[in-house]
Amino acid sequence: MLCSHCGATYTVGVNAACRDCRLALGDVKPPTLPETEDGGLYEVAFDMSEWLPEERIEAGLTLTSERVPWRWEEGPVLVVREDDEVLVDDLLGKEEGEGDVWEEEAADLEDGGEEAQVAMSDLFDVADRLMRAPWNDELVAEVGALAELVASLPPPFGVSRPVWDTIASRAAAVTAAAALTDGDDTGDGTGEDGTGEGDGDGTGDDEDGTGEGTGDDTEGDGDDDDVELPVEGAARELRAYLRDLI
Repeated sequence: MLCSHCGATYTVGVNAACRDCRLALGDVKPPTLPETEDGGLYEVAFDMSEWLPEERIEAGLTLTSERVPWRWEEGPVLVVREDDEVLVDDLLGKEEGEGDVWEEEAADLEDGGEEAQVAMSDLFDVADRLMRAPWNDELVAEVGALAELVASLPPPFGVSRPVWDTIASRAAAVTAAAALTDGDDTGDGTGEDGTGEGDGDGTGDDEDGTGEGTGDDTEGDGDDDDVELPVEGAARELRAYLRDLI
């Protein structure tokens, strides 16, 4: 038997409700286009197998409201009169277009649930710790893993897609900043505030000509507590952005 609502096939006495549309099978609506003795000579069939059950129901309701006779056949296939082919084709085209819009809106409303919420909270926590330990490679790796997770999940309830995408991009910026920092020789004594070996000819800034400590740092060890590293600044921005969201 065919479900009069969506055209799906069911077994009499086994299914109390249609397995496709979940509507009660007892509420049978007779087709507005009964089968004819000429075997459908003046009828046209539309393949509806790719349509969702709710879309097929809506299509039937639309045809009924437009006073277009129709019926379901196995497939499911929607059968109408040949004279109504152009009208039905136009109506189904509109229904299918509205279905595409509905699917896009549904995707936008998809909720990442608890996993997305936890990922956002974890990012805040790791960013907070990374601000205080910008050289910690394990924390940087953790931010990178969380950035990939956020990018793969839909946003949690209450967070818009643009905001969620910004969280992912700012988390990725932290790992990018860490890679940039790793590429700089900031602590090996070769930079402006490095130790400098000097040549002992009195040409250095130090009056004794040893060339030691020629940089801004009097200890000459390449560490400057007043300079914020790129990864530290990126972590600070990520934490500030997340602060009001968790």
